[in-house]
Amino acid sequence: MNYRYYMPTTVEVGAGISRKIGEILKPQAAKVFVVTDAGIRKAGLLGPIEQSLEDSELAYAIFDETEPNPSAESIMRGCELMKQQQCDVILAYGGGSSIDTAKGISIIACNPGHILDYEGVGNIPNPGLPLVVIPTTAGTGSEVTAATIVTNTKTQFKTAVISPYLYPKLALLDPLLTEKLPPDITAATGMDALTHAIESYTSKTANPVSQALAIQAVPDDREAYSECLLRRDGSGKQRSDAGRLDDGRRRLRPIPLRQCACDIAYAGRRV
Repeated sequence: MNYRYYMPTTVEVGAGISRKIGEILKPQAAKVFVVTDAGIRKAGLLGPIEQSLEDSELAYAIFDETEPNPSAESIMRGCELMKQQQCDVILAYGGGSSIDTAKGISIIACNPGHILDYEGVGNIPNPGLPLVVIPTTAGTGSEVTAATIVTNTKTQFKTAVISPYLYPKLALLDPLLTEKLPPDITAATGMDALTHAIESYTSKTANPVSQALAIQAVPDDREAYSECLLRRDGSGKQRSDAGRLDDGRRRLRPIPLRQCACDIAYAGRRV
């Protein structure tokens, strides 16, 4: 079998690693452009990231207008603000929509025209600004792919922009960020991770590396989400207790690590 495996994103994994983001970015950034959504900011989940940047004496600006299935207009608004703030590194903090928005902003910062001008494969002429991502859900795996999905509001269709320049430079996977996800988001993003693993494993362009990562992702999904379905709290509300041992002690949910495995596989077989 002949194949090529390519995945240039550096992936660092660890409980609480997201709180070291200031220390990590300090050597390479003068001002950080943080891309997130209003829900994350309103819930106070951005606080530790802001604190880490401030502790490292890093200036930053925040764009919290990320939309679900981000529109081209929202990406262009974010890029305009980023240029006004004169930032030199982009940090995406959130789910797939925040990461895709940040990818679009990164590219438009260093290329002329509109994000929709680059629809398709290999149409971006120049690298974008350095992009670091911290996913807060396990669903999309956009932190290790070479694509961003943009909604064209005029045609009401999603369009794909695909280029090696869209790979983030660094992805930080912090399992602690998934502990307080609502049960419905936990379930939905877990199924997304499982679907990606199955799709990668059964692809006609799969290779031994991608299949090894994909098959590793599947058993944990089955175990973790069986627990999610079976456990309920005392009030009768359904919740995810996949993050607890039988004696009630907390444990880390493995969801982001599994998602990374199957999406690294997905990325490696496609580009």
